[in-house]
Amino acid sequence: MSLLLESYFFPEISIAANTAFDREDDGYDPEKCHFEGTLEFEGTGHIRSNFLFRVDAQSDNSMPYEIRIHAFAAFEIVSDLITEDVKYVEAFNGRMNVLKRSAVVMVYGALRELVASISGRQPWGGFMIPTIMADDADIELVLSDELKAFQASLKSVHDSADAKARATVAAPVKAPRKR
Repeated sequence: MSLLLESYFFPEISIAANTAFDREDDGYDPEKCHFEGTLEFEGTGHIRSNFLFRVDAQSDNSMPYEIRIHAFAAFEIVSDLITEDVKYVEAFNGRMNVLKRSAVVMVYGALRELVASISGRQPWGGFMIPTIMADDADIELVLSDELKAFQASLKSVHDSADAKARATVAAPVKAPRKR
């Protein structure tokens, strides 16, 4: 399954130097960095996204900048989401998570570069926002009506007849003898 980034832009970019920042501080608290947003599926072939990245530095001397950036992106889903090979809701949800991770990685990478570039021309020097695990990002998936109906039509792996076969414990494999 492929996801194509069609376009992205930043309607709001605010990176302000924190006057309380202590250059002697050894590091910053990544917990002060927040990334959240929405992926909205339009039909089965397009996604619109709305992300917000912010760094809260008010009354904190460990963060060099107060940051607030809105990012919007449009994606095209190259492969079909509704296919006959998707029979279980778990497989469908797995596909949605792959799309979510891909979209987050693409947009977050652009955010990292933007922050590093702009902050590099500010008093405390370049600031590289921490990497994130896409699964940990607070991203809401909003499915189109067509995708919701497809998801509702799927059965769960746990309710299927072959679930019992997968649940059967296989005999342990013996290690080869040493000679």
